[in-house]
Amino acid sequence: MQQRKAASDEPLYRQIHRQLREQIESGALPPGTRLPSSRTLSASLRVARNTIELALAVLQRDGLIARRVGSGTFVTDPRDRATR
Repeated sequence: MQQRKAASDEPLYRQIHRQLREQIESGALPPGTRLPSSRTLSASLRVARNTIELALAVLQRDGLIARRVGSGTFVTDPRDRATR
């Protein structure tokens, strides 16, 4: 994932959401892929953890990821998304 764009009018969480969504939909992040923790993403992208949490919450709402306490965050299978 690319580092944040400082000059963009788009909120950071939307930029992160968009980039992750594009990677999921293109197959670059296939179903079952475990995403890095929000702390790891926060540190690597140099953004607040709340920003990452917002992006992940939108992806979860969209049915693109599933978050499991104690297990992690995983890309969902497109066949499962169709039933939502």
